[in-house]
Amino acid sequence: MSWQLKKLDRKLLRDLMRMKMQLAAVGGVLACGIVLWVMANGMYDSLQQARDTYYEDQHMAEMAAGVVRAPLALATRLAAVPGVRELEARVAGVGLLDLAGRDEPVSALMVSLPPDRAPRVNRIVMRAGRLPDPTRPGEVLVNEAFAEANGIAVGTSLGAIIYGKRREVRVVGIASSPEFVFAVAPGAMLPEPERFGIVWMDRESCARLRSGRRLQRSGDAARPGRELPGRGRAGRSPAGTPRGTRRLWPRPDAVGAVHGR
Repeated sequence: MSWQLKKLDRKLLRDLMRMKMQLAAVGGVLACGIVLWVMANGMYDSLQQARDTYYEDQHMAEMAAGVVRAPLALATRLAAVPGVRELEARVAGVGLLDLAGRDEPVSALMVSLPPDRAPRVNRIVMRAGRLPDPTRPGEVLVNEAFAEANGIAVGTSLGAIIYGKRREVRVVGIASSPEFVFAVAPGAMLPEPERFGIVWMDRESCARLRSGRRLQRSGDAARPGRELPGRGRAGRSPAGTPRGTRRLWPRPDAVGAVHGR
């Protein structure tokens, strides 16, 4: 029996020597696969870490809530909820823009800025220009992708249709925000920066959007390690239910497309 095993072993070695090129090819493929797997996992971890750092630095909201015709006093109540570190109430709605040289309609999500024009939640990162002057309501910001796709520069005047009336606004800055890394229009599946963008403007102008209907949206940044109370399985908040709360969006569901729901 031992003699037969040795003979088989010698035959196996001879077969391996004859197939050494095939064996080397298989080993090379396996080695490349392992290297790619290690590289992909390392890159994924690096991207996750960079994303989390960016969100933390820019105070990306842990969750967002859409309510209709809610008074500002509701924001004060929500800010007092244990676990809420920062909260900001704002007005948002989709409006139309009149761009020179464009025959097809161009829409944008109009997002209000706080009185000091510096959001505490979902902070704005300036790419060019400056923040709007609080004493000049006609100054706006546009998101970077929309500006690049349509050739909009700082100082460009745009025609915005607000409350059924045309209003001239002036772009004083190009910006980005962690909330709108991918600006997806309502009903769309992919970003179309040449047809849909983000415009940050003063609160009073945003309040007159969509035929006078006010869409209030608040962004909450929860303290690390604590969960906001009242967050049920359906994602509704008892404090906001009487005010027409639609639902709460946690951060993973809100990035880039929260306004399209």
